[in-house]
Amino acid sequence: MTRFGTGMILSIALALGCSGQPKRIPLSGSVTVAGEKTDLGEIRFVPLHQDPDGPVRPTLAVVVAKGGYRVDTLGGLPEGEYRVEVEARRKTGRKVTVNTGLESAEVDEMITFSPKSFAGKESTLKLLVNDQTPNTFDIDLPSP
Repeated sequence: MTRFGTGMILSIALALGCSGQPKRIPLSGSVTVAGEKTDLGEIRFVPLHQDPDGPVRPTLAVVVAKGGYRVDTLGGLPEGEYRVEVEARRKTGRKVTVNTGLESAEVDEMITFSPKSFAGKESTLKLLVNDQTPNTFDIDLPSP
């Protein structure tokens, strides 16, 4: 086989291999509970459907800080439908001592104040991610 033929086959294989990846959509938003901004927390985007012939879509977890989050690593969230699990925490105004094993430190005491019904598999929050999805997905949970 000539160099041209080998190069052409390699180019076609690379192009076909890359075309199977789902499109990614960057996403950001705010997280509140009954209108109150979250100090810290976590959001998990859990894929609801896996294409047996497509790439595996893992659960993606992102940190909520100062009431907001951002999903833009690797271009964003892959297209598909997700269950959205949210854990929101806030400061109590008190300090607690935490021992890291090497030293002790005073940190803000945090409590979870989001409803447990949105923190796991029971979550009813759903998100369909596609090229029509707005890049902002704000989450306002009810009081626990």
